[in-house]
Amino acid sequence: MITAKFSKIDYSRFLSHLDLQTIINRAIKRAGFIINYSQGFNPHPILKMSPPIPLGIKSSAEYFTTDIFVQDKGIFEEKIRDTLPKGIKIINTWQTEDQPKIAALSSAIGYSLNNLNRSIIRNILDEEESIISAFNRPPEEIKIMEDSGERLLIILPSGKNNIRIDTFISVLKEKFELSLKLTDVEKTILFLSHSNETINADKYLDFLSEKSFF
Repeated sequence: MITAKFSKIDYSRFLSHLDLQTIINRAIKRAGFIINYSQGFNPHPILKMSPPIPLGIKSSAEYFTTDIFVQDKGIFEEKIRDTLPKGIKIINTWQTEDQPKIAALSSAIGYSLNNLNRSIIRNILDEEESIISAFNRPPEEIKIMEDSGERLLIILPSGKNNIRIDTFISVLKEKFELSLKLTDVEKTILFLSHSNETINADKYLDFLSEKSFF
């Protein structure tokens, strides 16, 4: 199994989840790799994506996993870089024996809100409790933190009890009369639930990759 972390910016952030999967599928084939198929009555190429996010949001924390034969993940990384369209860039790759099941294990997503001035950031942080109460969720499920520069880091639950970032943005816009747009948002981190712990997806993949070679 090969899992790749990639970014999507520019026009690529307006691609639907299905279109993105199709583009990556074609890029893998153009790079000269053969994707193994699932078994059963309706076999399909084994290509799994991280959970979808709303259109218009750029991301530096997208993932896909595919079942191909390759001796060295570096070879895959080098070849697929030449076949992906502009706006989609491979950041890192991992080679594992087992499928990571990133979508199924996804528990939270971190987003950076950009282009906020210092006074707005301070107002939002001061009103954190009332913002969270609007979603009727336990306080630990939503985190609002100051990020570097004029940015906020928002961590929202994903999975079956997810809170969509566009819904969260709508609450902020109404409460603080902001002109914030989805194009001001970037997905920066994905968290997974593993062994009753919440772990950065990169660290989980590091663990699986190291485990595969022992």
